[in-house]
Amino acid sequence: MNTPAPRHRPPREVRIAHVVARLNIGGPAIYTVMLANHFNRRNYRSLLIAGRPLAHEGDMGYLLESAPADIEVVPTLSREISPWRDLRSLGRVISILRRFRPHIVHTNTAKAGTIGRIAALASGVRNTVHTFHGHIFAHYFGRLKTHAFVSLERALAHGTSKIIAVTAQQVHDLVDKYRIAPASKVVAVPYGLELSAFLNCESRRDALRSQLPVGRGDTVVGIAGRLYPIKAHDFFILSAASLLERRRDVHFIIVGDGDERAHLERLVREKGVGSNVHFLGWQKDMAGAYAAMDVVALTSLNEGSPFSLIEGMASGKPAVSTPAGGVPDLFVEPRREGGLRIARNGILVDRREPALFADALERLVDNRQLRREMGKAAREFAGSHFRRERLLADMEDLYLSLLPWAKSR
Repeated sequence: MNTPAPRHRPPREVRIAHVVARLNIGGPAIYTVMLANHFNRRNYRSLLIAGRPLAHEGDMGYLLESAPADIEVVPTLSREISPWRDLRSLGRVISILRRFRPHIVHTNTAKAGTIGRIAALASGVRNTVHTFHGHIFAHYFGRLKTHAFVSLERALAHGTSKIIAVTAQQVHDLVDKYRIAPASKVVAVPYGLELSAFLNCESRRDALRSQLPVGRGDTVVGIAGRLYPIKAHDFFILSAASLLERRRDVHFIIVGDGDERAHLERLVREKGVGSNVHFLGWQKDMAGAYAAMDVVALTSLNEGSPFSLIEGMASGKPAVSTPAGGVPDLFVEPRREGGLRIARNGILVDRREPALFADALERLVDNRQLRREMGKAAREFAGSHFRRERLLADMEDLYLSLLPWAKSR
């Protein structure tokens, strides 16, 4: 991974520990590895602390193959709640931090955010940063469990120096809706990605399509992400079935794997749409996957700022999505039209009705010119707002704001 050097060289070494629950396929892993690699030169030193992904989640450990950052693997650090394993993880992370002596601990995701911040406190680290890539306060658990997690996050926020939200909507959720932390502690830092492969993927359109039973004039709608209940792939399949009742010149590709795969494959069989709905599993070459699509979709119940939509838009694809979490912040100048919001770069579907989602998709299936115009606007938006260089500069400014001595030359 080619990473530019930080802009500033502190007068002495600045040590940053980055903690993430696991390097499974998804935005948090890419984000955490990117920061760890970047802040490992010019008198910055990074240590990445991570657990191991589950077998069906996909493993992005390959990002570390040419990485300059050191890594400490904590095998017991995982998504599942297990008091015994979590206590072992906490003890291990405390030991690592006491040895590394970081100036800043930067945690990512709920589990790592809890264990990492408690470990930082126990290790005497004064500066902690936590990134909410999404949150688990809606659609994950029942009322009592959700209340417990909200209370825990409020308690953790008291000892956190800065909390990063990746969208404006997420700032509102954290400050006003769930009152996790005061506005003075919460800062919006949108994602930044290495987008060059996606911005230049047109020539690869037929590589993946040629492996599927897709006709030359057929439209391909794709969705990418973990096959996990919060992503609501069953709604995607029901929407596909609704559209396929009217026409058969549309194919739907599902990129990803996870707990829900067997259930979703049964649903496809029950709906009789197996000839037009294709499960592709994890794809290491995501630029090639988006190149094969004509429309990128997302049906989640809850999201932060989904990499799949950002990458799909950078690939020049219009998006059709539910308005989960921070997703509306990705749609430019939307105007209401019934249950839809028609934006310059895609369509938001406000009601969770498969027929309505199918209507939004059909607008783009029927109108190639509209797809082209929205795709062009999507690429321009993603390319101008989600550059990796902007994220790295924002994060450097944030880190240095916590360490006044590191700003002096």
